[in-house]
Amino acid sequence: MEEFPISSRPVPHRSIFRAVGLTFAGQGSLVVLNGMSGIITARLLHPAGKGQLATALTAAGILGLLAELGLKTAIIRAVASGRATWKEGVATALAIYGVLCAVLLPVAMLALRHVHGWFLTAIPLPILYLAFAGVPFGLVLTALNSVMAGAQRQPEVSLTQVLVRLGTLVGFLALLWVPFAGVNGADIGWRVYVAAIAQLIGLVVGIVASLVLLARLPGGPTRVRVDLIPELLRFGRVMYAANLAQSLNYRLDALLVFTFLGKTPAGIYAVAVSIAEMLLYLPDSMAQVLLPTVSGDSTGATPRTARLARMNVFVIAMAGVAIAVVGYPVIRGLLGSGFAPAYPALLVLLPGILAMGQARLLAAELTGRGAPRFVAASAWVALIATVALDLWLIPRPGTWHFLHIPQPGWGILGAATASTVAYTIAMGVLLIFYRRHTGVRLRDLFVVRRGELAEFRQRLRFALRKART
Repeated sequence: MEEFPISSRPVPHRSIFRAVGLTFAGQGSLVVLNGMSGIITARLLHPAGKGQLATALTAAGILGLLAELGLKTAIIRAVASGRATWKEGVATALAIYGVLCAVLLPVAMLALRHVHGWFLTAIPLPILYLAFAGVPFGLVLTALNSVMAGAQRQPEVSLTQVLVRLGTLVGFLALLWVPFAGVNGADIGWRVYVAAIAQLIGLVVGIVASLVLLARLPGGPTRVRVDLIPELLRFGRVMYAANLAQSLNYRLDALLVFTFLGKTPAGIYAVAVSIAEMLLYLPDSMAQVLLPTVSGDSTGATPRTARLARMNVFVIAMAGVAIAVVGYPVIRGLLGSGFAPAYPALLVLLPGILAMGQARLLAAELTGRGAPRFVAASAWVALIATVALDLWLIPRPGTWHFLHIPQPGWGILGAATASTVAYTIAMGVLLIFYRRHTGVRLRDLFVVRRGELAEFRQRLRFALRKART
């Protein structure tokens, strides 16, 4: 993408570390809400219902990914570099997504009806329809959040994510308590329907909140930039390849667990994944800030990324140890004994989450520098590893043979192992490209410095004192 005058670029009104802190604070609220939501849905849906809901949303997420075309990152770069105003970015993205959804969604719904006899048969078709109906809403929210991030308003993006989850949770509880579907009288099957409808409510809340926040920014006229579409698609196609592989890498194991093992193990595995992924809120906050910052101005990007990476390793490692210690009693006490088998899978996932967090930071800087091909390469290598390992390690009931190699049949532990290995491979490949691109040393990315530990303790004490007052 060509360079544009600095005067036309959105000006960050916060330092990068303050932006990361505010974004992480919003993500921390998201952790709390996700935890509450996970506990409530696990209690009300039980493992089988949880498996149905998680798998339906995973399938819909893959459809949304196919329609996204990598435009999220392309829009962030276009707005951050001053190539387009936020209003132009929104109008252009929605024009593209509108055409795609008008074609893709009816085809997907029709195809789903025809394949349901042999694929995802344990999930009622109306639940799948409800999940797929959220795809256009999700694309609209993606477009709004992308232009907000490009306008250097990353904490506001976190705020909308919090409101989405809050809207989903409140909508779920409210719908369960309406007269015709009280909690005491509704069966688990109906509760899954209600949870799927609540997902749509949350997306609508997020869209409204994003529009309110964006309306406060200067943006010029609202118009579709037809001349910008080829540029967005050119950059987006590389990111599309990367995003497709990355998202399949994160989601395919859940579908394979459901396919091979059924809805109850899928629900248990979904709990292990959701708890492990809480550790990603810090690197996600950092990556959300890094991408538009580097896109707008890459000066000094590598030292900033290295410092954030060192902090990320330290915090995730400490948090991972804490989760390993308290995870089992928390799962049994809050979710019920039926979810206890999630704990071993959670332990296996934790090292992979650390690797994934580092990979997301490196990917954010490389993408901001205009080198998404490296991110795509690492994602596809990891996806191949995920599929091969899942097909080998998961199968048990009605087992099938993968290349006639003896299969361990580890079930959800196999899926967790495959994910950890694949995430580590992705980080390794990205490290090779990143070091060639920047020349940074490995210790600068992984070994936290003594002064940084002291600063971290000081900031933590200050935050605790402020919280008490």
